[in-house]
Amino acid sequence: MTSASETAISVDDPRRPEVRALLERHLGFCRSETPPEHSFALNVDGLLDQRVTFVSFRDGDTVLGVAAIKELTHGRYADLTLDTSSNPDARVNAIRSTKVWGTMCFVGEGGDVHIDVSPQLLRRQLTLIASWTFSNIIQADCARFSVERGVDVDRLFTHRWSIDQADEAYKLFDKQVDGKGVFLM
Repeated sequence: MTSASETAISVDDPRRPEVRALLERHLGFCRSETPPEHSFALNVDGLLDQRVTFVSFRDGDTVLGVAAIKELTHGRYADLTLDTSSNPDARVNAIRSTKVWGTMCFVGEGGDVHIDVSPQLLRRQLTLIASWTFSNIIQADCARFSVERGVDVDRLFTHRWSIDQADEAYKLFDKQVDGKGVFLM
């Protein structure tokens, strides 16, 4: 288990060998799994743009993750922010980066966050939402993507139920300790 004192999030250089190795794996994955028109990952040259702040998350010398923040709002914050990390500091920073009357969304599973509700949410009229599902449109895109690439989605499901087993299925879902399930109709 990693202790908080061993990990750090800080501005980094995407040209460093250990960072470049992670970026190459990431870009390779993006290119293999995402249609070009939906892949927005920056290469090293893109990350060196002066409008980009590049940060890494490290455990000692090991790079665990990276992020690129591009200056698009001229210091006016973002209309919409999204945190996928479950990291408490990142979650608070996403809230702080959201403009007045903006919307912030948590999608990272697990973790905790301390929010000072009055100054961080109420006085700024923020909408804070959490999402654990895809929209119908994204589900359709995902299904099309899977069919076009022959993805074996059956391997994703750990349980199958008939509709008359719904009570049993939802009791298991509610525990949030297992894999994916599907109702067979």
